[in-house]
Amino acid sequence: MGYSIIGITLVLVVLLLFPFFLWVYQPFWVIRILSRLFTKLILYVPTEKNVFAITFDDGPNPLYTDGVLSILRKHDVKATFFVVGERVETHPEYIEIIRKEGHQLCNHLYSTTMALLLSRQQFVESLLRTEELINEQNDPKLVRPPSSLFRFWMFDLAKTYGYSVVLGSAYTLDWCKPPRWYMRWALKRMLRPGIIVVVHDGGGNRQRTLDVLPDVIVEAQRRNLRPVTLDELIRSSDRNPGSNAV
Repeated sequence: MGYSIIGITLVLVVLLLFPFFLWVYQPFWVIRILSRLFTKLILYVPTEKNVFAITFDDGPNPLYTDGVLSILRKHDVKATFFVVGERVETHPEYIEIIRKEGHQLCNHLYSTTMALLLSRQQFVESLLRTEELINEQNDPKLVRPPSSLFRFWMFDLAKTYGYSVVLGSAYTLDWCKPPRWYMRWALKRMLRPGIIVVVHDGGGNRQRTLDVLPDVIVEAQRRNLRPVTLDELIRSSDRNPGSNAV
């Protein structure tokens, strides 16, 4: 009887902790299941090519965006920046800088207010205000809701304005400042063709991301995995964006 109670308790603990675990490490089998459940959401891109995407949220922030760009330049790789509209207004020069260096700009809405808290009107206003600021040029246009949280009506509403909703498939919650050794280990473990890495260059102290990024890029290149922009990653698949994770 005692063993049964202990066993049940352990199972309950695992079930309760599992959602938190998925915030800091995402086994690929979980990503595949989620992509089948949420067919309008881009979590990863099925591809036969050895490519993946590194994406940065919450910038631009000169303190860390400059460092990120320097690392990308040094290793000759391209990335995607989901920028926040109000930060673009403060640092508009980064729109030209990021594009000039061959990286992709995408929409992270106007502020970092959780998308869950936005009404339909607020979501559209935030989306379009940022689109105008960055002169959105992608096809398809891509948006990532702040905090990667969403309401289901956002999929169809975003599509109305030509957008697909992108989350990602490799998080370590770098904005929570986890240990550098863990970030390196987890990101390297999750590297594979088609994944979308999510890290941050804005919104707080991002030095840990700068410290870890070179090691992740070097490991990817050692495995013959090439970091590319999201639009190139999407083009590497024969599926349509927003349909079963691209």
